[in-house]
Amino acid sequence: MEKQITIEEAKSKFSRCREVYKILIGDTEHQVWDIDGYEHDYGKWNNETPTYWIEMEGGILDPFICRGVHRICWEINFKQSNYTKHKWGSTDIRRNGTCVIKANGRMVYSFGACDLGFAMSKAQYYVTLISEHPYDFFNPEKEKGRRIWYYNLPATIEPSEYDPGNIRIRPDYIGEFKGKKNQWKWWKEYYERSRYKGLGDMESHDGEHLEEARDIGWINHGDALHDGNITWFRDEEKKETKEESQSLSVAE
Repeated sequence: MEKQITIEEAKSKFSRCREVYKILIGDTEHQVWDIDGYEHDYGKWNNETPTYWIEMEGGILDPFICRGVHRICWEINFKQSNYTKHKWGSTDIRRNGTCVIKANGRMVYSFGACDLGFAMSKAQYYVTLISEHPYDFFNPEKEKGRRIWYYNLPATIEPSEYDPGNIRIRPDYIGEFKGKKNQWKWWKEYYERSRYKGLGDMESHDGEHLEEARDIGWINHGDALHDGNITWFRDEEKKETKEESQSLSVAE
């Protein structure tokens, strides 16, 4: 094999150096690269991609084959606890529990559970769900500004800085919502589409909360897995506003 080179040398020598993913070795993440025109024999001998290289200490590139490697190193931490609640002059002692899921050493999700067996079963389910979900729980910073439909309204998302797996929704004022005087239409449509009436005609949110959300400019959606009203893929080239839809209907 040729003399080892660094990733910086590879970038100056080869036209395409693409980040593939990161793996955890010990407690340190290492970047795997796909470098066109730079191949190693280990990949050819093992019937794997010969252009995959892993960046080690000092930026040195070593041949990488994924056979026998954990693509993601999962860590499940579950902690049970008790807490007190004072009510009507007496003290109640109640149970609690929190399960934290980490991927490659980074917290990606958490949930509450009291029973150990239930928590482990649920964690296994969430590991699969997170791995297959369109939202990137592993790199949430890349999701900032992602274009979505929220209640079929154009919007973007913003990952929470404090609660991994939680998101905020920001309106995307395009089409009929473009311009400051038309922005209120987005919020009116959101209110009409998202409210519901249950027992006693109690609505899910009121006008006061709507005004508060509009003033700060975003909606605290919460858990990204609770996405029944989110369409994650919004094709800008095929974007169709409500106004355009109405025009098409009239033309027909």
